[in-house]
Amino acid sequence: MGNFELNEPTEAQLNALTKLSTALMIKYRINPDSEIYAHIDDDHEPYVKDIIRTSFIGHRDTGKTACPGKNLYSKLPIIKQAIRTQLLIKKKNYPIKKVRVIHNITETKYFEKDNGTLSIEKPITNSIKSCISYNTNIIIDSCIKKNNILTINLIKKKDKL
Repeated sequence: MGNFELNEPTEAQLNALTKLSTALMIKYRINPDSEIYAHIDDDHEPYVKDIIRTSFIGHRDTGKTACPGKNLYSKLPIIKQAIRTQLLIKKKNYPIKKVRVIHNITETKYFEKDNGTLSIEKPITNSIKSCISYNTNIIIDSCIKKNNILTINLIKKKDKL
């Protein structure tokens, strides 16, 4: 597409981004003003910071990067408004969803073998909708709440040779 740190995006590129973003928001029923929960790099321990942003953002909003470049990034509010307009025209204005962070479970446990399963149990009184692992080497096998105990079963991906 180009280097938008140096160059301005063309009108055709902005229109294509608006059209694609609108189509994806319709497909996945996303309001561009809904909140998302993300993790960003931080210079201090534990080197990750939890943040809440709206669902239409630039890559730089969640990491240490210049992406999508200052010349495109400055146009994101205009593109977001164009997406809102298109969603209204198409009568696809989905409700704004707010992030509700209930628990951030940080647990250090070690797998007994190089590959295998591990179970974490935590007391929890709130309802839970999902469990997410941000470690690409760990798969959540199951996430079950029973009798106010959350049990998360993890599987370590096999190392590739």
